[in-house]
Amino acid sequence: MRTMTEPPGDVPPTPEPPARSARSTPLAPGAHTAGQTAGGIAGEAPLSKLAVASVVVSLLTCLPFALSGMALGAMSAARIRASRGRLRGMSLAMTAMLFGGVMMIAQLIAIEWARSELSAHYRASAQTLVLATFQAKEATAARQLLGDWSADPKHRVTAAAVQSFAESIEARYGGCRSIEVIASEPSSSDPHALMTTAVIFDFERSQRPGSVRTVLVPTTAAFMPAAKLVEIIVEDREHGELRLGGEVSPLPAAAGETGKERSDG
Repeated sequence: MRTMTEPPGDVPPTPEPPARSARSTPLAPGAHTAGQTAGGIAGEAPLSKLAVASVVVSLLTCLPFALSGMALGAMSAARIRASRGRLRGMSLAMTAMLFGGVMMIAQLIAIEWARSELSAHYRASAQTLVLATFQAKEATAARQLLGDWSADPKHRVTAAAVQSFAESIEARYGGCRSIEVIASEPSSSDPHALMTTAVIFDFERSQRPGSVRTVLVPTTAAFMPAAKLVEIIVEDREHGELRLGGEVSPLPAAAGETGKERSDG
């Protein structure tokens, strides 16, 4: 039997085995290589939703939202640190805390400024009403001033009481040139509570200490409440104090007579 053999040059080369991967250990179920997310898609760590929310909340201008933005920013920063690189957004969390703190400080300053400006406005308004009361020596002027006094029956004054008080002030001290505010103190934390203001009355003949009590009353004509007079006290140890308003509004007739006698003398 004839045997056929192929020439040596026609023998195909023996194929080499495939190169083994540098990582021969199979991956555990659910594990992924570096640079892959849990979904198996290559990319960076997911952005923290809490960090995004903290920035949005801190951008709101109301004070409670500024505080909430700071709190959310601190919480998101803590979660991002604890994730060890699985979450990102630390810069957003820090921005939320910084911006929330700045907004909180700015709003506190604005609130204090507004409170100071309103207090100054109400003090100036009360001084104007007091000066007008000192000048109400005519019955018509006294009646017109009744609308500037508290409508509470406990504090209500009469036109005759206002006129008599103004005449007594004029007879005893002359006209009032100015009123210097010494201190103001609310009777309670209620915004509609009585406000007592210690003052110095600068009259033409002398300076006298005293006090002015006012109350804020809501009005339909203006957005802000209006200051209404409740009581005016001019202290005088020598001749006795002059008082208008308060719980009882007596006519200061005796004081008026004393002033007239002094004037005649």
